[in-house]
Amino acid sequence: MSDTNFTPQPGAEQPAAYPAQQPAPGLQGYAAAPQQGYAAPQPGYAQPGYAAAPQKTSVMAILALIFGILVAPVGIVLGHIALKQLKTSGEGGEGLAKAGLIIGYIFFALWILINIVGVITALAGASSSYGY
Repeated sequence: MSDTNFTPQPGAEQPAAYPAQQPAPGLQGYAAAPQQGYAAPQPGYAQPGYAAAPQKTSVMAILALIFGILVAPVGIVLGHIALKQLKTSGEGGEGLAKAGLIIGYIFFALWILINIVGVITALAGASSSYGY
């Protein structure tokens, strides 16, 4: 869409072209790194195949973790049973069983501590005198 009859308005000038930039003194461009191809595969190595099927996770280990959070003594018992079964069954879930045991022991210890503090508080309140 060029118009042959177009005349620029007075005062509208075209910007001057920028002069070519000179590189900063003392700096030189980096040379391109040489390209290297891939090495040929070594003989005797097998091609990658399919991954092994994932292990089945022990239901007892899952239950140990769940009950370790909800009902700590049950989680402790199920965790010990799960670890014993995992030694012979070849199933996965050792981490779940151990987590159930650890969480179960922590929650059970906290439950005992809270009950001890409650009993001490109740005994201290019952033995205090009310100014009689």
